[in-house]
Amino acid sequence: MKKRFHKIILILSLLSGAIFILAVVLQNPKGNCVQGDCKNGRGILEFTKGLRYTGEFKDGLQHGFGTFADAKGNRYEGSWHKGKKQGFGTYSYPGGETYSGFFHKDKKWGKGIYTWNDQTRYTGMWKNGEPEGEGIVTLPGGREMKGIYKNGTIYEGEGIYIYDDGSKYIGEWKDGKRHGEGILKDKTGKLIFQGKWREGQFSKDNG
Repeated sequence: MKKRFHKIILILSLLSGAIFILAVVLQNPKGNCVQGDCKNGRGILEFTKGLRYTGEFKDGLQHGFGTFADAKGNRYEGSWHKGKKQGFGTYSYPGGETYSGFFHKDKKWGKGIYTWNDQTRYTGMWKNGEPEGEGIVTLPGGREMKGIYKNGTIYEGEGIYIYDDGSKYIGEWKDGKRHGEGILKDKTGKLIFQGKWREGQFSKDNG
């Protein structure tokens, strides 16, 4: 079963591709300054396809505080440094998800909170755009799942992983594999397996 970095990143570079494209567009010098001073001051810079930056500039680049938005519903509001997202900011996605935390050169980096539209929430450290180190996933009902992440995926402890086919595993992990108590549901929420897992596989010891 092919994995993907989607929900609990358990996810996201979801976004990563989108963010990268948007970052490139923002640094495109062909944007049209429609208001204010887009060189050294505050202004509004517009691009094609509904892309717009409103905020502070220095040497012709986004620098200081500013807001970026496009027609699809992507929106970033926060700090910029030499044309890149840098420092604290909030990024909202078309599907209703939000990330609020720190950025470094356009990527999530440092402490941040990612919230899905069902109010599932990941709180923890990020590196190079993905969860890294200790993190806590809070489910809609309030249950907290503490784990350690490596390269965006749960490695040790408790966590959730959503696969490409929409199925999800919720439970314990060891060395990056499903290990311990856990449940596997299909994309509709129907229970597939529930019980003990060992090295990524449903254990035969469940009877």
